[in-house]
Amino acid sequence: MLGRRSHERFNLTASVHGTLSILCDAILHRTGYGRWTAISREAGLKGETLVLDLRLAEMPLRFAVTVADSRPVVVGGALRHRLRLDRVDAAGDDLAISTDAWLDNAMSEIVEAAGCDVTAVLTRGLQARVVNLGASGCLVEINRRLNTGTIALLRVMIGGAEYTDDVQVVRCQSIQGAGTIHHVGAAFVWTTPPHDSSIRHVLAEHVAGPNLAARTTRVM
Repeated sequence: MLGRRSHERFNLTASVHGTLSILCDAILHRTGYGRWTAISREAGLKGETLVLDLRLAEMPLRFAVTVADSRPVVVGGALRHRLRLDRVDAAGDDLAISTDAWLDNAMSEIVEAAGCDVTAVLTRGLQARVVNLGASGCLVEINRRLNTGTIALLRVMIGGAEYTDDVQVVRCQSIQGAGTIHHVGAAFVWTTPPHDSSIRHVLAEHVAGPNLAARTTRVM
């Protein structure tokens, strides 16, 4: 059955927090200085901050935007979402965001010269708490519903070190009486073997060691 555990799981008795980064492609159109319209498969939440990545004239650009508005639209017979985006002049240090004003001017000139829209990637970062871990996947707690099949990058801090892995959502369940809180069951995506900084590696190597032993109890 989809979503059923295939390996032993361990509850985390000490909180492990991290982020789920979800990428979505979008068609971008500039509507003014620091303002863009994006057509995306995913809806946005008004006021949320996203990271926008694109490449113009072989120049990779990355900056933060906030969602001013999100409305469903039909494009080519398929349901999509039109997002109005405003550029943010400051962002978290870990995003390596380009914020110089000249970038916007350069982007404007390139887009206008090309006379077309631009393909871009929007990244949404969700705060997550890891509830339990296993060799095949994990259960995380977030404050938003995710669709089954969503692919995300899970990044957590364990023992003062950062570990990451790609995961796929196999189920998402709201917690009754907890408002917007959802429990998301996610399976590890085995596109690469476990490596030193992967969550799969730290679980296999340290579940009986100092990093995780004091944090875990078996799920019965």
